Order: sequence, then C-alpha cells, then structure tokens
Amino acid sequence: MKTSLALALLGSCLMAVPSWQAVAATAGDSSPNPLASRLVALTFPAEMIRRDTAKAYATNFRASMLRNPQVQAAMQRTPGLLETIVNAVSMKLDQVLTALIPSLESNAAASYAAKMSPAELQAAITFYSGPVGRKLVMATPAVAMGDDVRKILSSAELAEFAAFSQSSAGQKMGALRPQQTNDMRMAVNHALEAAEPQIDAAAKSAGQAYIRAHQPKNH
Repeated sequence: MKTSLALALLGSCLMAVPSWQAVAATAGDSSPNPLASRLVALTFPAEMIRRDTAKAYATNFRASMLRNPQVQAAMQRTPGLLETIVNAVSMKLDQVLTALIPSLESNAAASYAAKMSPAELQAAITFYSGPVGRKLVMATPAVAMGDDVRKILSSAELAEFAAFSQSSAGQKMGALRPQQTNDMRMAVNHALEAAEPQIDAAAKSAGQAYIRAHQPKNH
C-alpha cells in the first residue's frame, strides 16, 4: 500500500520545518532551547499535520480500494465495509503520526537553535506570534497546493511578510526550506513504510470483523 502521503504532511509544515542535517552539529547538546522550542510550537502545527496527512491517506487508500474488483464485489454484498476499513486505517495512521511528531518537533527545535541566534529566534517568534504569521501557517497547505499567497494576504500583510522574509531570521528560515522538504519527505515515508504491516493488519482485521458481523444468520 504505497502512497505519496508525505506530501500532505510536507504541505502543512513547509513554511518552517528545519533541516535535520543541522541537528548533527548539536547532537551532543540535549538541553532544550526555550526560544527554539517556542518557534517550533508556532511554526510546526502538529494537529494540522496529523489532520491533513490522515485525510490524504484516507483519500488515497479509498481510491486504491475502489480500483480492486474484489473490494467492489464485497462492498456490494456488505454496504459500509469500505468505510469501516478506511476508519481502521485512519486510526492506525493517527497512532503512527502521534508517535512520530514529537521526534520531528525535537529535531526541529535543535535545528533552529543550531542555525539561528537568540535574536533571530526572537524575531521569528514575534512575527509568527502576530496575525500575519499565524495566517501564513494556517494557509501553508493551500499554498503548497498552488494557491497564490497574494490572494491570501492583503497588501499590508504582504508588506509585513516581505519585510520579515528579508530579515536575517526570515532569510535563514527560507534558506533551510529546500533541505526541509527533502528531509521531511524521507522521515514521513520511512515512518509510513515501517508501519505499513500494522496498517495492513488493521485494515484486514476490521474488514473481517465487519463481514462476520453482517453475514446473514441461518435460522
């Protein structure tokens, strides 16, 4: 059950997820940086990531199942079967993401601390704590799908965003983005591939249980 689920997760956090390569430089220092942790909390919307990734996974999984003639036949015999299986898959995926996100956040904080000075971290916190920064974070899935940021922000908001982007903090965050994209894709794909047997087992178990419960009873 191979899918491109990493793209959904990536779309939600494309704005600011840092490079994992930078973590190696600080691997010996396990002390959390309060400013970096705060910036992660603002720019790494874990709940949004979980929601959007689960939604994309369920959509892809449902489409894959609908292309299977055996599933189509089973659905005709047992209405509701597919939704039961999709729900089971979504629940298992949520467990996988719940376990994954803390490590992503920890690595993100370490990367911010390695690449940005305290003053730059504070500048980024100030921006992402404000209405324009919050609006951008919430809009990143739409932007990742091709929406023009100029249609999301007003002229005044665009000017504020441009000013931040040209600052030292904004430039450093922007410079990290290409590697962020690759690192995030690899991390999510690895987690999903590792969990694939569990997800498959959850789908099979839920489907079998639903069929047994809805088989005609002989009197």
